[in-house]
Amino acid sequence: MGKDKEIHGLSKVPDSVIILTQLDEIKRLKQKNHEIVEKAKEREVHWKAYTEELLKTINGETDEEQKLIRRQAKAIKKVDEDYQIILEENQRLRQRNELLKQQVKDLTEDLGDKPVSSGAPSRKEVTRQFNRLKNRRAVMDTLGFPYDEKMPIAFNTVNFLEWVRANRLWSNLYTAMFELK
Repeated sequence: MGKDKEIHGLSKVPDSVIILTQLDEIKRLKQKNHEIVEKAKEREVHWKAYTEELLKTINGETDEEQKLIRRQAKAIKKVDEDYQIILEENQRLRQRNELLKQQVKDLTEDLGDKPVSSGAPSRKEVTRQFNRLKNRRAVMDTLGFPYDEKMPIAFNTVNFLEWVRANRLWSNLYTAMFELK
């Protein structure tokens, strides 16, 4: 047993060391507590300001700068929406334009080089010859085309040729052109 007392005696830490260690730990805890209190004060200030702004907004007491920012945000959103609508309309019109171009090309290929009748020139050639005539008005009257006096001859010529194409009167046009020469 004598040895046990000696071992306990050697392993015993002096009270002054324990007290110093505990004092250091207390200082660290006080410092940490101080930091926590400072953070809590900062957060409290932040949340107070935030709740005041919310209360002002709820009560309708917003300042002019905020109103201006909100108006600008709404205007930008509206501009973006309008731009998207215009962009979609532009794309739709481009597709429509390409489709119409293809239809015109197909119709031109289909009708332009076909002969009017056996031994006669192509429809394209008849159109060229008609456009060179001086007495186009007389040819139009002969075929019974409703000539519009208010519009220029070029407008009536285009409408007349379209009318001839739609009514399949190419041979009648070809005949009238050479009868009235």
